[in-house]
Amino acid sequence: MAGDVFVYTLFSLLAATTTASRSWGVSSYHPKPCIFQGHVTTRGDWYGFLANITIGRSGRVLFDFRFPANHCCPTVLFYTDDQVHGLAKDMTCYSKKKKAGALKDHPLHLSPRFVYSGCFKEKKFGSVDMYVCKGGISLDPNPPVESMETRYYIAVSHCADDKSGLNLRYELNVEGHVAKCRNGHHPTTLNPPLRHPSSVDRLHSVKGGQKDEKNICVIKGVLNTTASWYGWLANFTVDRNGGFRFSFSYPYDMQTEKILLYTDAEARKLKSEMQCHEKTYVLPPGRDGQRQIDLRSDADYNGCNTVDSPQGSLVVCEKERAFERPESWRMAVSNCHLNKGLWLNYKLELFGFRGNPCCACRTQFYASLFILLRLLTSFFG
Repeated sequence: MAGDVFVYTLFSLLAATTTASRSWGVSSYHPKPCIFQGHVTTRGDWYGFLANITIGRSGRVLFDFRFPANHCCPTVLFYTDDQVHGLAKDMTCYSKKKKAGALKDHPLHLSPRFVYSGCFKEKKFGSVDMYVCKGGISLDPNPPVESMETRYYIAVSHCADDKSGLNLRYELNVEGHVAKCRNGHHPTTLNPPLRHPSSVDRLHSVKGGQKDEKNICVIKGVLNTTASWYGWLANFTVDRNGGFRFSFSYPYDMQTEKILLYTDAEARKLKSEMQCHEKTYVLPPGRDGQRQIDLRSDADYNGCNTVDSPQGSLVVCEKERAFERPESWRMAVSNCHLNKGLWLNYKLELFGFRGNPCCACRTQFYASLFILLRLLTSFFG
């Protein structure tokens, strides 16, 4: 194996004491589970496959996943034969992830935010904290198929912008399998290559202990408003692989604030008379972590945690977002669940952007002007 990837996969078939032949005579059904165990460590952001299994009309996987807290939070993906054949080695992590969709309850996000994953943090004194995820998932094809057997390929991804890779221990107990348990290989299971620095990475290169500030646009300010939705914190356009680092903080008792990214077309659909929820519904449905940044105190996947300060407890979130294709974004913030308004201290470092490098001057001016007008209104009102 290459030095950057160590994959140890142990699979064993517990022999059935009795074997019942399928009436259609294609294979044998094994009443005892097929067990797959292993440890995947790689600098790549996608790995396939943890297991290749063939299931009859129904089946189930009991899982036990464990990974360091600083590698939160991977996603387990299920592919069918057709979906696997659509994969290519030069695809990005997000593209491979979109190809998956073999199950109704898909994908399996290994995060405490998703209750069905059974994840919790296991505190370790003197060592690294670990996430432990235990549960089960039904193998129900999506959409339903008439075939007596369905083959699944189980992969794992971590399409994080910090490129922290994968470090995952796993045990899979597969029920309802037919034929033999084989950990077959597919061309996409080649060891993920080391990711060489791109032009965007060079924008963040360190020179003499300092960041190359020439190619970074800084936008920062403090938002304080009684509204439950506010736009815009920033308007910007990024090239392919461009994006931003973010640092957000706000009072703990004002959870949960959320960052929203609108395209120009979506922004034109917004109306002043819309309620907070209606404005969020303009965004595409589903949990899109790229377009909606959840600033919950336990959202480790967005770099969030609780910090004590002289002013009280704060939620602090620091992470990065990058985008696969050029796009213009309008950034808003919302809190549709409380009537306390919004308070947010924010700092954005744009990279791979288009336009005036002094975008910080413009945005900070408008942010300061907004706060000044609000103070004047309160004073004279």
